[in-house]
Amino acid sequence: MQEKEQEIYNDDKRIELEEQSINTKRLQVYAIMGLCALVLVLLGIYFINPFKKEPKEEIKEPTNIESSVKEKTFEIPKEETLADILEKNPDPTPQLNTQQSLPMLAMDPKPNVPRIVKGQTSSLIATEQSAQTQQNHYDQSYKSEHETIDRAQNYINQLMERNPNNTNIQQNNSTRESDSYHGEVYTPTAANIGAFDENLLLPKGTYIGCSLKTKIISEVKGGIACTISNDVYSANGNILLIEKGSTVTGQFKSGQIDDGVNRLFVIWQEVRTPNNVVIPMDSGGSDALGASGISGYIDNHYIKRFGSAILLSVIDDSLLLLSNSLGNNTGYGIYAQGARETSNNIANTTLQKMINIKPTLYKNQGDIVGIYVNRDIDFSKVYTLRNIH
Repeated sequence: MQEKEQEIYNDDKRIELEEQSINTKRLQVYAIMGLCALVLVLLGIYFINPFKKEPKEEIKEPTNIESSVKEKTFEIPKEETLADILEKNPDPTPQLNTQQSLPMLAMDPKPNVPRIVKGQTSSLIATEQSAQTQQNHYDQSYKSEHETIDRAQNYINQLMERNPNNTNIQQNNSTRESDSYHGEVYTPTAANIGAFDENLLLPKGTYIGCSLKTKIISEVKGGIACTISNDVYSANGNILLIEKGSTVTGQFKSGQIDDGVNRLFVIWQEVRTPNNVVIPMDSGGSDALGASGISGYIDNHYIKRFGSAILLSVIDDSLLLLSNSLGNNTGYGIYAQGARETSNNIANTTLQKMINIKPTLYKNQGDIVGIYVNRDIDFSKVYTLRNIH
């Protein structure tokens, strides 16, 4: 009897273990299927994202002010002659203005106001009483100011007698003395005439429109080039200094774009005209409206920065669910807990490395950018003016 009971007990245990193993395998299969589906979704998003077209900036064509102004004919008013005036008034009767006697009004005499006499240094009041009052006021203010300074100086002397080795008190004392007797001095400036001929001068602050010849990708530093789209004239607008079609070269540095920043700082170094005139520019780049920096399409790399961490966190949650279903006391639960800790550490390490990826700016060739001239440029060494009769 005992042997049969033992066999029945062993059969029950075997059946229970087989059921637990079958449930475990089912959970593993479900977890693997879920992870595969998530990986497929992330791969689909990752491969679809690069094929998106980069948006291009739409630049409005400048409207011609001359063509937009409506024409209007102005008529000069006709001057009236003596004959026209006589036709309007055939029998003018002269009217005499008679002065009517107006009643006289009794008015209070005005008080005598002190007359101000302008002198070389200050205004002098021509009344002895007002001058004496003003002098007394000046004397009182001067006396009160010096009394305050004397009181402060006595207090400082007492502190110096108590602490003769304290250098801070001596420095403060010298500073206060200088501040009390010396006011602020502003250096005057004077206007002067420019040293360059306006016919051969490209002034500071000039905007030059330019079309990009090369594409800009801000991940790696490099050089760029653009073509000037319009003729550039001198300061007075008489002389053509830079022909359209001239090439401008410059460079930019990598690592400028950060979260929330969508402009790239560019330095334009020189201009080369079709007549082989090389012009040092050394000016900053701008957009089509003259704002500092070149704007473009920004790729923030969200999939690269957070995709791996999200995938590892999903694996961590799956292992946590598996360990809770198996129980912490069984061997499977202990293995699942260890794998969960390992995946959590990997997720933290991956996130710390990938979170520092900076955004990338893209600017297509052909887009309009600008050049802001930072200094006056003289063309007298390359161009010569002559009179044409």
